[in-house]
Amino acid sequence: MTETFNGIGLGQMGEVIQAIQPHLKAPIFMCFHAEMGAGKTTFICALLKSLGISDPDGSPTYGLVHEYLGDEKQRIYHIDAYRISSDLMALESGLQEIFEENAIFLIEWPEKITNFLPNDYISVAINTEASNTRTYTVTYDHRS
Repeated sequence: MTETFNGIGLGQMGEVIQAIQPHLKAPIFMCFHAEMGAGKTTFICALLKSLGISDPDGSPTYGLVHEYLGDEKQRIYHIDAYRISSDLMALESGLQEIFEENAIFLIEWPEKITNFLPNDYISVAINTEASNTRTYTVTYDHRS
């Protein structure tokens, strides 16, 4: 199933988040596909707030992973794989072990770690529009 949300500004991200939330039952992987600066981290931080994280840390670009404990003690990982340049680097970072947990995984730059992702995941494509808004295309039953 795919849903598309057009013309979404910063103040309207809640509409997309509200549609996604019922699908966030651990273990779940949500992969974000977008160009640099398209708003992946901004969206993920808003999603984290909706899951009970009062002050998300922003992008874990240099640390790779931010770990949170959400509502009902649900473990949530925000992963930014941008700096991963090889499978060996991903392996050495401990991603494989983290991915074995019963958690919600929110992943930026998933194309850098495709060999470590499950076959099924939620895909969120973010495209910028000339009007400074975004189009979000959410595919709930994406298969790699």
